[in-house]
Amino acid sequence: MVNVEFVPDKKVVVHQVYRFGSKEELAKRIVGFGQNKPVFWCDGVLFVYFTNNTDLDREEYFKGTWHWDALLYADMPKYSESVELEDGSYKGVKLMVLDYSGFDVFKDVMKWLRSRKA
Repeated sequence: MVNVEFVPDKKVVVHQVYRFGSKEELAKRIVGFGQNKPVFWCDGVLFVYFTNNTDLDREEYFKGTWHWDALLYADMPKYSESVELEDGSYKGVKLMVLDYSGFDVFKDVMKWLRSRKA
């Protein structure tokens, strides 16, 4: 029989934080980076994070520490399945939003984020 062991995350290290005034501003920045990947929602916050995925980052991750090079976010009180841009050269671009409110690590990061805004 296979031995199953649960090793929870211990720490998230956030190196840079960028707040945007609206979910549309955040979506434009993500699209401007050449990304068309899903963004995440948890506890009233729309966000995306970036990692370098270096060997050191991977080694730390398997020990329970995530390194986020950048956390970009905007307030979004209610969950929606997507953010659609409606102006300028981004008109019609739609980003999928994934609900991560069921994940403890993201709930803890959002709690930390709110505490530093106060």
